[in-house]
Amino acid sequence: MDGGSDIVRELRARESLRDLIASYCRAADNCETERLEKLFHPEGLVDSGVIRAKPKEFSERFVAWLK
Repeated sequence: MDGGSDIVRELRARESLRDLIASYCRAADNCETERLEKLFHPEGLVDSGVIRAKPKEFSERFVAWLK
């Protein structure tokens, strides 16, 4: 690959990460458990340092904590 293709790929990856972070912030700000849950792999384990749980339980507990 040439340098231009590498730069484009990196810029796309960075933008995808920005979109993911913005989606997380919106879901948290609006206390949307379903939207928050969908941001994680369903079989994953979310470890925030305070809450450690599967995405569904994490999103429910996190939103309850925010309220």
